[in-house]
Amino acid sequence: MLGIFWFDAHEINFGACVAQMFLIHAFTGMEAEVLLAMAFDCYVAICAPLNYKTILTSQVLMGISIRIVLDPVLVTLPIIYLIYRLPFCQAYIISHSYCEHMVIAKLSCGNIRINAIYGLFVVSLFLLNLVLIAISYVYILRAVFRLSSQDARLYPSSFLLLGISGLENIHIWIGFPFCAVYLIAFLGSFTILFVIQTEPMFYFLAMLATIDLGLSTATIPKMLGIFRFSHREIIFGTCLTQMFFIHTFTDMESIVLLPMACDHYVANCNPLHYRIILTNKILALIGFGVYQINIIYGLGTTAILGFDFMAIGLSYVQILHAVFRLLSHEARLKSLSTCGSHVCVILAFYTPSPFSFMTHCISRNVPCHIHILPVNIYLVIPPVLNPVIYGVMTK
Repeated sequence: MLGIFWFDAHEINFGACVAQMFLIHAFTGMEAEVLLAMAFDCYVAICAPLNYKTILTSQVLMGISIRIVLDPVLVTLPIIYLIYRLPFCQAYIISHSYCEHMVIAKLSCGNIRINAIYGLFVVSLFLLNLVLIAISYVYILRAVFRLSSQDARLYPSSFLLLGISGLENIHIWIGFPFCAVYLIAFLGSFTILFVIQTEPMFYFLAMLATIDLGLSTATIPKMLGIFRFSHREIIFGTCLTQMFFIHTFTDMESIVLLPMACDHYVANCNPLHYRIILTNKILALIGFGVYQINIIYGLGTTAILGFDFMAIGLSYVQILHAVFRLLSHEARLKSLSTCGSHVCVILAFYTPSPFSFMTHCISRNVPCHIHILPVNIYLVIPPVLNPVIYGVMTK
């Protein structure tokens, strides 16, 4: 088709045309057979789930696979003979973009009744597959509607959160530091946002404080419900919502740290052009991009965090290169001090992650609470440290 549409390559020899016709009919038949086999698989899985492995054994699946390939080929092979037996005495022009059985047969000046009858036979096989698929789904729907509403659900109504397994006896005491952490993160972030109202230049710091509020609010209240009040149940929709916001705010924080690194790079490497490069419009666009991208890709992968970390590292390589080229020792310290708070925030955000990963890789015999605690720390510590770091180190 592309040869016709793009390069006006309209000519095709007779053998290639017949070969194309064979492959089109054969693969179409195979697809119809696969759909029928999938309908049968669904029928067995829903109507006889306890006997699924008994009915669909490896030998049965192998036989079905062989039939999926052989049946369409055996049905299509006679069409080649029916085409080759016909005489052709008219203009060899096909009003189509590919070669098809009856389209080729109609170019013949002979009797094509047998071709038409066999074509109807092939079509009837397709219709038979469709009827069998429909019958399968009639039985599937009948079985589904006979289930109770609880059994028919495709997802659980709720989950049970155990908290920190192995430390259930001290959950109530664990709740106190988590409560204190949440209050510090909440009040600290609000304080930063209130102060920044009079300092509009700190756009990225405002975004970071907003993200810390969202991340801590998405995680800690439910933890406190488990530790303090033993409210372990969480409904399915709420669980998905919490999962979405945790991944979204985590990715947002990683991406905000990246433009903050760029901000420090421009401030140290191009201080005279800072106001020209990072205008209010550019900062607003970056902020909008951070929120918009993460709403769309709220369930981003770990690769995103890794990319952000490498980009931040490259920014600081350039910053250090520029700083150590300064002649004055005092100028070097002043330049480095402007990056201190940002470096501390980066360490607070990225450092717990490797420990969480390593606990899963070291051994399966590690107690369960050793796996869980680093993950909780990874989600809880950055929101509480960020306001403290910027409150102490930023004038």
